[in-house]
Amino acid sequence: MTVRKYFTILTITTIIFWLLWIAVVNLLRPDDNAWLSVSLFYLTFFFSCLGTFTIVGYYWRRLLSPQLITLTRMNIALRQGFFFSLLICLCLLLQSMNKLSALAVFIILIILSLVEFLFLSAIKSED
Repeated sequence: MTVRKYFTILTITTIIFWLLWIAVVNLLRPDDNAWLSVSLFYLTFFFSCLGTFTIVGYYWRRLLSPQLITLTRMNIALRQGFFFSLLICLCLLLQSMNKLSALAVFIILIILSLVEFLFLSAIKSED
């Protein structure tokens, strides 16, 4: 699959997920079916953010590090887009339960940073 085709599919999918998220926010009421509404809200929001952060991260790396191989940029952007989307969704979930604090965000950031360093060390050991 070419990079252009990959990003075309990713962009279309991201737009679809943003539209789905808007539909969930406007059409579903959390009072009627709380579990389904909340699950769809977080699921569509996560994938919307994932696609958006992956696209932005890829083009940001392309601008700042043109010497990187395209596949490497794509992998890094997807992985970090996943982590950033997870961070935002976890913070929103904790906020909805009134459990969000600076300490909770700090702990989530530490865990995600450790996982990122684990990925980086695994990549370095393969080289």
